[in-house]
Formats: sequence, C-alpha cells, structure tokens
Amino acid sequence: MKTNRRLLVASLLLGSSALGQPRPVEQKPPATNIIAPKPVSTADDPWSGRGDLFAAPTMHASTNVELGDVQRFSLPNGLRVIAVPRHAAPVIDITVAVAIDETAEPLDKSGITSFVSTMLHKGTTRRTSDQLAELVDGAGAELEASASESGALVSCRGRSRDLALCLDVSSDVLLRPSFPAKEMDEIRSQLIASVEQARDTPAELAQQHAQNLYFGDDDPRGRPLSARTVQNIDHDSLVSFYRTWFVPNHAVLAVSGDFDPKTIRAQLVKAFGGWKTAETPKMQPRALPPAGPMKIRLVDKPDATQAQIVLVGPGIRHADPSLCAVRLMNYTLGEGAFSSRLMKVVRSENAKTYGASTHFATHREPGAFVATTFTREPETASTIKLVLVEIDKMKRGGPTATELGAAKANLIGGYGLHFETASDVARQLVVAAEDELPADFAQTYPACLDKVTLADAAQAASAHLAPQALVVVGNAARLGPLLTAAKLAPTETVRYTDPISLAERKQAAADKLAGKTAVRNATPTEREEGKKILALALLAKGADSIARITDLAVSGTGTMTVQGQKLKVTFAGWYAPGKQAQREDLSAAGMLMSQVLSAGKAFGKAGDKQQDLPPDQIVSLRRDLWRNANLVVLNAASPGVEVRALPPMQDGKTKYDVLDVVTPDSESVELELDQKTHQLAKVAWVDDGQKVELALSDYRSEGGIQCAHHLVQVTTEQRIELTLDKVQINKGLPKDVFAK
Repeated sequence: MKTNRRLLVASLLLGSSALGQPRPVEQKPPATNIIAPKPVSTADDPWSGRGDLFAAPTMHASTNVELGDVQRFSLPNGLRVIAVPRHAAPVIDITVAVAIDETAEPLDKSGITSFVSTMLHKGTTRRTSDQLAELVDGAGAELEASASESGALVSCRGRSRDLALCLDVSSDVLLRPSFPAKEMDEIRSQLIASVEQARDTPAELAQQHAQNLYFGDDDPRGRPLSARTVQNIDHDSLVSFYRTWFVPNHAVLAVSGDFDPKTIRAQLVKAFGGWKTAETPKMQPRALPPAGPMKIRLVDKPDATQAQIVLVGPGIRHADPSLCAVRLMNYTLGEGAFSSRLMKVVRSENAKTYGASTHFATHREPGAFVATTFTREPETASTIKLVLVEIDKMKRGGPTATELGAAKANLIGGYGLHFETASDVARQLVVAAEDELPADFAQTYPACLDKVTLADAAQAASAHLAPQALVVVGNAARLGPLLTAAKLAPTETVRYTDPISLAERKQAAADKLAGKTAVRNATPTEREEGKKILALALLAKGADSIARITDLAVSGTGTMTVQGQKLKVTFAGWYAPGKQAQREDLSAAGMLMSQVLSAGKAFGKAGDKQQDLPPDQIVSLRRDLWRNANLVVLNAASPGVEVRALPPMQDGKTKYDVLDVVTPDSESVELELDQKTHQLAKVAWVDDGQKVELALSDYRSEGGIQCAHHLVQVTTEQRIELTLDKVQINKGLPKDVFAK
C-alpha cells in the first residue's frame, strides 16, 4: 500500500505538508484635446464691429515640425551624431543611446541591461560617484544614466556654458565606468525594491504578468526582472556585458541647444574619439507569438478590493508602415482619454470604472497591444466583456470619419509639445534613430498622420486588434467563480508573491523540494525589522509558556472538499517536538488514516493496511512538525533560522505584518501576523510544487499559550476546514501513541 499524503489532511491544517498537497508597458499621456470653435452669428456676437480689440493671430495649416539645420555625421569610431542647434534659450542637451539586443540577456540574469546602465554614472576610473555628483550639481547641470526600451541612455543637460562639462562627464561614464562594489550593492537593492514595489502595485503587477503570459519566459519582451535574476548578476557579469555592447559603432549621440555648429564636431571627437570600436553580436530579429486561444491568468492578491484587468495582443514595430494609421485608430479606441470609445462605454455609459485605455508599445522590435482597466469585483466579468466587445467593434468597422478627424486634430495639434526643450528634441531624434526610423521621421510624423484615410484606419484595426492574453489581479477566491461563470475561466492561477516567470516558479519549487537555499535578498533593515515583528509575535503567543512545551494534543471536526465533493472529517494529533515525534489521525468517509513520525522513522496507515514511509516523506514530516501552527512562531526564533520583514499587507480593514522565514534546511515559510494582536493569521509554504496556505483564527488561551481553534487550509487540490474542540499542552501523551 502506498500512503496518499494529500488525503492525510490533518497535519496540513496544522502546518503540515505531509498531509496535503516586458518590461512594463510605457504609458504615454494623450495630447491635449483641440476642439474647433463653433461658428457664431455676428448678429448674436456682442463683440462684432469692435475695433479696439486685439486681432486673433492668423492660423496657418502645418503638418511638419521645423527643427532648423539638422546636421548628421559619424565620428571616425563609428559613433553616429545628430546635431540640432537651437539658440532660443542658453541650454544644451547631450543624449547618447546604445543599442542592445535584449536576447543577449542570459535567462538567469534578466535585468542586466538595467543594472549596467544604472551603474554607469556610479563611478569611473577617474572619478567616484560623489565626485561626479559634486561636479555636475555644482554647475547646476544634470547627468542621468538608465535603460531604455531598446538599450541604454546617458544624458547630460545644463546651460550652454556647461557644454564642455557635459561632454566630459558623459564621455567619462560611457568610456570608463568602474562598477564599484559599494555602488553595486545599492543598485542591486534598488532593483530588488522595484520588484517588491511592483508586486504590491496591482496595475504594474498586472502589466508584467500580461506581458509574460503573452510573450513567454523565453522572449525578452515577456521575461520579467526578478529578485533571483538580479542576485545572479555579479561584477564580472557587468564588466563582460558592458564590453560586449557599449561600443561607439552601436550608439547614436544627439546634441541639441545653444552650441556652435561650426565647432561641435571637433568637440565631440575630443570627448568621444577615444571610445574604441568593437564587433558586437548580430542583433536577432524577434517575431510575435503565434495566434491561439485566449490565455487567462488570475493573480491572487487576497488583500485586493477591486480587480485590475489587462488584455494583451500582438503589436507593431515603431518603423511599421501602418504606424500612423494604427496610432489614429488606437487613439479613437482607448488612447484618447475621455474622447475614446472605451472611456465612453466602460466609464460614462456603464459606470464600471474611472479609467480604461489602450496602447501600442512601439520600439525597434514589435511590442504589444495593451488594454487596461480596473473595476469593482462583482463587475469584473461584465467589464472584461465590454472591453472585448468594443475592441471587436473597432476591429470590424474601424473609426468613423468624425472620430478620425478628431484624432488627427488632437495628435497633430499636440505634437509640437514633444519638442519644447532641447532635451525633448534630443530624445525624439535619438529614439527615432534607435528604432531604425527614417531620418526625417520626427519632422514628418504629422504629415504621416494627416495622410491616413478611413480605409487605412479600418485596415489597421482589422490587422492589429487581436487580444491573446488576459490577466486579472485580485482576490482569487472571489473572482475565480465569477470568471468561470462568465466562461472566462482562468487557465492558471498564481499567487501575487510568486515569481512572474513560470520557469522561475518551477525552479523555486524544485529548489525547496531539493533542500536548496532559497534566494535571500534581505537587507540589514529587513532583518532587524523581522526580528522586531517576531518578538512581538512571541509575546502575543505567550513567550514564557511556549518555550516550555514538551507535548501537545489536539482534536476536532470539520470538512474536506476534494474535486467538488465535501466530506465530514474528524481529526486528532499528538506532538512531542523535543523528540521529533508526531502522530496525526484523520477519519473521512469511514476510513481512518494515520501518519506517524518517531525515532527517525515514519509509517502510514489506511484502514488495516500499513507501510513504512521513504526518506523523502520522513523529511517532509519533520518539516510539518517544524511548521506546526502552535510551534512555528517559537521555531522561527531558534538558532540557524533566517527572518526578514516583507512589505505589509491589508485584507479589508485588517493590516498584517509579513515575515519570510527560512528554516535551517532552507525551507521557506511565510508568516502573516495581525498588526494589532500580533497573532499568527496565516502560514504559507510550497509542498510538492504547490502553494499551501493555512489560515488561523479563534485564538484562546491554553496553559498560558494563545492557540488557534479554527483552521482553514487551501491547496489547488483541496480545502480543509477544522474547528478544534480540544487543545492540551504539557498534559502528557498516551504511552504507545507513536508505536506501530
């Protein structure tokens, strides 16, 4: 007989596994609405005939942006240069973009482009980070380095008299970065903090999950930055990646503002001439995922009070010939704020939300079409269907002539706002060059929009609106049944604290099963805060009494739901933590099942059949005893255990402190503690690759120790609810309770 650990549910309920189990899409703000004035009858116009008023300026139709004398040339090392003199204000901007193929990022080092880019201005072989900051700040200038959608950006802006300074510091960080260890730790912490922050921001969490669900783990557009991958990036990795990709023949520099066009070439050669040319790996073109049935992922965030919704489908390249038609069509659908169809239907007419929008992420390679909104939980399914219906209407019919005219007026009329400053000009020209657009794209984009016909817009809608993935972030227990009833049943459900990547979720589960050390990202502050939270939990539990527990006996009744069937159960458990011994009995449907751990051995019973358990199940039973609901807080304070504070959570009006606890054998357990009572409210862990959650409530004092008398444990396969009618501590156990 082989004992079925999943049906021996009692220890699960008491903390036992042996008995149960693209980067966020860029959001571009819409341009300001331009509304044509209605003609006014002179008979009704009180200002008619007045000659003492200012005359309105003459309006001239224009579909081009005049940037003046734009110079384009290359330095001897291959660095492409775009120079735009603008003397209206005494300011300058230098922006350098380095093209990097995201497929170059190793799967286990996702985020290395961001890491390297952010480290560039954190110290060079000539200056420390502090020295760079002092030099730039002292001049009232700005120096920035960051990752872009297509690579990396370094920019310096300041007064025109600071041109030499900007050339000096921008070339210094690009040619001579030192990647100091101290600064690496700081940037690593910042990147990991951004991962944690996204986890607690439903809108961003939904975006990242949606990109991952559509593009998949093996595509850089769907490969998420994670704490694990950031931890894998060391100094040698940064240096190697920098040397491979940060070369002048893979970069473009834009200088804009009040400079002398006659001398700028010589100044650039002096600053950047020493940047050595090198061969780079060939950029690999990326196709879009093949079309298929809609994939639906439900991200369980128990403390959420509403649903965040994101739909994703195939997008286009920035250089796609249909770009202008797609932009106008999409403005009508969802990018045009209150003038868009989605806002009218989903918000104004049906009162489902405060906001709904769509966006095409356009870069060097095809991005995604994204539709996003949020709503009250009961309205989730109907809101999703409203959005899908409007997308389908646009796909089948395109925009109307009125809608297309309004979109053109808005986008063309507001385009000049993207060129207000020297920095704006430099960024627009650099992005166009990065994304392989025509040289005059920035100037002629309005004319491109103006030429779009109704037929062009309808064709763009027909060709490019095809949602393939849906992600909903919210309380899965409440949203799951609603989605299923609406024939939007999730194809997968994941916990919001789990890694976004499927491969990483599997690896984390495998590591835990293999007893490998979990990835630790704790900062000193997180560790100290974790100790404080744990100390409060021990006091609330009954610190003096709990430390003296020698034996524990519990019993109760409840229900077990498996595959939709609910069974009545009775449960009894006996524990001797100092002897590493426990016995748990569960009776369901007339069958008594038992598991016993004692003297380093274990066996299971089902009816009259008995079998010794293998070594891996013995290890699992020991972990079950460690996680026991009445012992886990004490065990978390024992030597060899790592504890760190995670971001707090909120479910309704109740707030919880969260602890990440790593056992001496590297098993990870998450504890949620009520911030007011400091009592343990939930224990979560992974068993056999499945997430297990044990909720605890109805605390009563037993021998000076606060013990939960109501327990609910949930896995993907079953739900068990128990009410304990007996909890005895240090009253002695039956003599042969652990015997065969």
